[in-house]
Amino acid sequence: FPSHDRSEDTDIKERILKLYETQEEPEDDFDVLEFKQAMRSLFIPDEGKVLIQVDADAGEVRMAAHYSKDERLVEECNQRMDIHGLVAVEAFHLPVELEPPETLKQRVEEAGYKKERFLAKTAVFASLYGAGPRKIALAAGVDIHQAVRVRDTLFNRYPKLKEWMQEIEDPVKAGYVIHTPWHRARRVPIEVVKGDYSQTLKMLREAVNAPIQGMLSDLVLNAMCNSIEAGVDVLAFLHDGYLAQADLENAPETMALMIRHIEESFPSKVKFYATGHMGSNWGDL
Repeated sequence: FPSHDRSEDTDIKERILKLYETQEEPEDDFDVLEFKQAMRSLFIPDEGKVLIQVDADAGEVRMAAHYSKDERLVEECNQRMDIHGLVAVEAFHLPVELEPPETLKQRVEEAGYKKERFLAKTAVFASLYGAGPRKIALAAGVDIHQAVRVRDTLFNRYPKLKEWMQEIEDPVKAGYVIHTPWHRARRVPIEVVKGDYSQTLKMLREAVNAPIQGMLSDLVLNAMCNSIEAGVDVLAFLHDGYLAQADLENAPETMALMIRHIEESFPSKVKFYATGHMGSNWGDL
């Protein structure tokens, strides 16, 4: 990417330069999110163009629905339901209606339950990585009772999800290689850590996560390649999305094409949605 200082906050810019020049530890009041935003704002498109970023919408959850074939999870993903918001509403008995599904996230956060949704989101992702309640509690910064409540809500609502995760673990324990639908292979050498309980659990978590992250990554890579073949000026791959640039007048059409390439990349009963954003620098996205 061409780099250029477009940060309007001179103090943040000076702090960034100081950190890179001196390699000192940041001050206690240094805001990591501000730092990230300021760094992203340094990446800009070529003159007369805008940046476009498209991302798979809740791609990990949708891929888990594809593998587990849990009817309820598939249906709610296809309704574009905010699964994180739904789990938060059920786990914490929030006074928020689930319908209409496509606006649930906005309504949960506007009602003042952003923290609860964040906890649910953390728990959902951690569960998809095979984490137990203790790991979830640590990741979300909550006590173990809240972590258990959210995790139980997830698996009680989507029982086939938990069954699928168990089906992944059992062959791994027997030494089998994990394959995605597009034949990405992941061998988990669990015999190497035999007798080490913590390392065994770590490898089982990786085994559950591998087909989800691996297939999602390949889905987006396939979409990105299709965009390149269609003439899109792609700049970078971002795991569950990718970044491009386009002339201002062509940007809406280019973004719509990139979104379609993600949404049509992987044939499944689960609909894969994507969202896009345009801006004058990466920080705007």
